[in-house]
Amino acid sequence: MRFTYYICLVFLAFIVSCCTNGGKKNVSADGDSVGKANKVEKVERGKKVGKVKKDKRWMEYGGRGVVPESLIDCSEADRRQIGMWLAEAKSLGDTTNLTLFFSQKFLGMPYKGTYIKTNKRRGELLGINVRFVDCTTYVETVLALSLAAARKDFTFQGFCRYLCAIRYAGNRNPEWKDRNHYFSAWVEENTRNGLVRETALPEGLSVREKKEIDYITTHPKEYPQTVRDRDAWNRLREIEKRLSSRAVRYIPKDKFAAADEKRLRSIFRDGDIIVIVTNKRGLDVQHVGFATWRKTGLYMRHSSSDRNRVIDEKRTLQEYLRRVRTSRGVRVLRMP
Repeated sequence: MRFTYYICLVFLAFIVSCCTNGGKKNVSADGDSVGKANKVEKVERGKKVGKVKKDKRWMEYGGRGVVPESLIDCSEADRRQIGMWLAEAKSLGDTTNLTLFFSQKFLGMPYKGTYIKTNKRRGELLGINVRFVDCTTYVETVLALSLAAARKDFTFQGFCRYLCAIRYAGNRNPEWKDRNHYFSAWVEENTRNGLVRETALPEGLSVREKKEIDYITTHPKEYPQTVRDRDAWNRLREIEKRLSSRAVRYIPKDKFAAADEKRLRSIFRDGDIIVIVTNKRGLDVQHVGFATWRKTGLYMRHSSSDRNRVIDEKRTLQEYLRRVRTSRGVRVLRMP
């Protein structure tokens, strides 16, 4: 009798435990479950290939999948701001120019160089900051917001998926060695994944040239990661060799200055990404921003290191290129 009594008590305790704890999940503000013990089915090319912990799952381009919370570095204030911008975009019409809409939100924001953090255990994190930006993180953040809104994914997690797809190559977790350090590689990767497309330039106005790219691996003091991690150095060197072997088409700044407005309007649209090609040794690109048309011509909206903030440039793009001695010309990208 006593043994039966104890068995009943144990069974009752088990039932109570299941009812009170079994249904709980650790849920983030946007509704995504982030509990460490949760398991999800890993999907690869549409096939179930077993179960793994959620932190092992990774994104698929096109907005499916999950960026683990443990790999996101973003303050609560920045999360709220991004959520507010996406909520505002939700009420916009389908004809809204999203890159112009979101890029305008950053005007006056302070310029600051790369702020991406690392974690000793997990390595590089997906750094998100909407209080200060450099030229590349400005373009990346605006593009991620625009892609999420265009594809009707107005969640913070959706924004993170696109930002990670834009910033890192090969559908991988954030790692320094997988970041698109060279903007030409950035263009290749994001074109391949359907996140941007490069505008075809008229042959009479543009040129195709090759250039030796090796700046990162030849400047170890500026990039100490290449000294500490030989695998990172080897991977970057392969990328440099690949970029060096490929001719890039761009509009030289002298031809750009001579082109009439009608011809430029046939190439550049409001919100296009302007990529400024450089003549600096070993480098491919020196600056990026967004195209904006005004009555007086074509201008650039960008995060300016000279003005220390995000600005609508007062000089036309022709004048800007003429004053920047290290610029060679421009390439043009567009969100599909």
